[in-house]
Amino acid sequence: MRYIDELRKFLVSYPRYKDYGIVPPHGEFVDFTQISMGQFASSDDISQLSLQMTGNNIVRTSKDPSWDMDILGDVSVQRQANFMLQLLQNAGSSGEQADTSEFLLDFTHWIDEQNILRKAPIFGDDPLSERTLASGGGYLADWADNTTAAIYAVQLHKLYTKIYNINEEDY
Repeated sequence: MRYIDELRKFLVSYPRYKDYGIVPPHGEFVDFTQISMGQFASSDDISQLSLQMTGNNIVRTSKDPSWDMDILGDVSVQRQANFMLQLLQNAGSSGEQADTSEFLLDFTHWIDEQNILRKAPIFGDDPLSERTLASGGGYLADWADNTTAAIYAVQLHKLYTKIYNINEEDY
């Protein structure tokens, strides 16, 4: 399964979407990133979630000069997958803005709790050394001048290890 699908499957299990007036995604996330904020004449009942993969970088490899291949000929590559969870939400009143801020805080705490319980998805080949899914916190990403629609974002980062078996003579 693709990493974004694994993360999407995990994120739909957040139990408190309805507590914050957010329509639970039921396994699907709406991709509204191509919609112009100015298209919303009314922002009633617009709560939607979107998930995008924003990068997948090498953090460290065992073939760096300071690292060696292990005794089995395996080369480990530590990678960081980056994601952006976006929430399109009505933010017209200070109460709605406070509710959304509370959701962002609760959501990031839930991610921390799932890491402690080892329920976060595993991406790599070494589950015992798998790093946690981390949240960079939530923030207001975009605001439409002519409506009360706003896009809030939560950055997510997942460190994981891929292991490749390479013969010594291949180098």
